Amino acid sequence: GISLELPVGPFFTVMIQIIENREGSEMKSSTVCVDPRMPDDMREKLSLLGVRVLTVPRSKDLPEPTSGHPDMLGAVLPDGTLLVTGSYYADNTDFFAALDRPVCLTQETLSGCYPGDVLLDALIMGNTLYGKQGTVSNVLLSRYPRFVPVKQGYARCSVLPLSDFAAITSDMALAKALLRDGIDVLLIRPGFISLPGYNTGFIGGAGVQVSQNRLVFFGDPQTHPDGDEILRFIENKKISAVSLGTGLLCDYGGMWVFQITNGRDPVRRRQVRQKLF
Repeated sequence: GISLELPVGPFFTVMIQIIENREGSEMKSSTVCVDPRMPDDMREKLSLLGVRVLTVPRSKDLPEPTSGHPDMLGAVLPDGTLLVTGSYYADNTDFFAALDRPVCLTQETLSGCYPGDVLLDALIMGNTLYGKQGTVSNVLLSRYPRFVPVKQGYARCSVLPLSDFAAITSDMALAKALLRDGIDVLLIRPGFISLPGYNTGFIGGAGVQVSQNRLVFFGDPQTHPDGDEILRFIENKKISAVSLGTGLLCDYGGMWVFQITNGRDPVRRRQVRQKLF
């Protein structure tokens, strides 16, 4: 659970109880959190891969088409903690109780207009954060030793990472920034990804690597004109691609992935003090 202490200076201190999944507990698979608009058949196929699937609550602060997009609602920090805004947490305490994961809250807020909607949409690759200068959460910036400014505010949406060493994107500026850091990049044509309410979606929202050797797509990647190149690039990284549906790729904002290895949660029980910025 989470308990709030009295304000200290300009910040609040949050006490976060991290619950250990004990060996022998029934929850032995990874947990993923997806947009509630993801079709039932896609969620069922995810479940068949051996993961627990939860749908995230929509946010009243984001535009309606992206109000349930995990990549805009939160970011998983290096220690496995999920960073979300305090208002989103307060509106959805039942969901976070069911999620049963450590949570870090920021007093910063999302808004329905760019760039206020990209607060948590920075791209994380290893120990480096990529995002638009002046738009990225201060909490995110404080957790990574290196920040690379890029023009694209929707940095996480725009890139489909394959581990920390390879990525797929249609954004030329992001591709150049990643290549400069020694990351292997496949640059694809923009468009050809569905996101109702917008002209197009992003490749980073249309697929996710759910384990070391498996990646899922929300739709058929071969409907993209660079589909063959996408699949070859993934195969060359020794990763298998699974299509959760047919037809055009759909941008559902990726997903939050919480890994559990050999039936044990890598996050052990402890008390953590976090600042609420």
